[in-house]
Amino acid sequence: MKRVPTGILSLDEALGGGIPPGSLLLLVGEVGSGPQEFVLTSSVLLAAVKAGLLEAGGEQVVPERMWWVTFGRQESDLREEVLSSFGQELYGEFDRWVRFRDLGEPLLSLAGPDFPLDLLDSLHRFLREEGRDSLIVLSELGNLLSQLRGSERGWRGLLLFLRRLQRESKGWGNSLIYVPLEVGGGEDLGELETCADGVFAFEWIRPGPYKRKRVMYLRRLRRLPSSLWGDAVFEVSFVPPMGLQLTKPELIKGG
Repeated sequence: MKRVPTGILSLDEALGGGIPPGSLLLLVGEVGSGPQEFVLTSSVLLAAVKAGLLEAGGEQVVPERMWWVTFGRQESDLREEVLSSFGQELYGEFDRWVRFRDLGEPLLSLAGPDFPLDLLDSLHRFLREEGRDSLIVLSELGNLLSQLRGSERGWRGLLLFLRRLQRESKGWGNSLIYVPLEVGGGEDLGELETCADGVFAFEWIRPGPYKRKRVMYLRRLRRLPSSLWGDAVFEVSFVPPMGLQLTKPELIKGG
């Protein structure tokens, strides 16, 4: 069965090659626990696969395009982060293959009470045009959470957007959509998680009184039996120049 690789070898091996094509994946956790590092590493390593620096397996399908969608973040800031974390060679492939789209700047002059919902409408139009066979990172959607949660209309608008995106992406070929959400500890994202095909949860844990480490576990994933959800637990580290690393996985085999 076809899989879209994440580029993170230990995770792809555990998932039978990667993520089912057409999936919307939420990556949730506290600030600094790993969601942003995950999507950055995956984007860089998939660019390396497209450049031939890393290999893809026989059943793996790599998206034709890669988009990093922001709502006002400076492209130069992200490129500097990639260069400092991954080195010149991998940065060069990231620069070559990953395209940026800032949807916030064109709407700032029209900002009003419905500004967050206007952003979602603009984002949906963009994804319908460019989503097919693409890896898409919605890197700053989490920044809209507090604004959208401030009103019933806004929150329902976000849930509707995610459900529609999750449904439509099944017709977009070898696509994969990442939505990293770094939030405060204890914040309930249960409603959002029901809108996704998969949820990877990142946590800080204390294995001892003076130690703290990060872990990632699979909360759910489409086409993986629910009996296996939560069974794949990884320790998380960040090791330049290869980025986020996941170790000590429990090997799982999805259908």
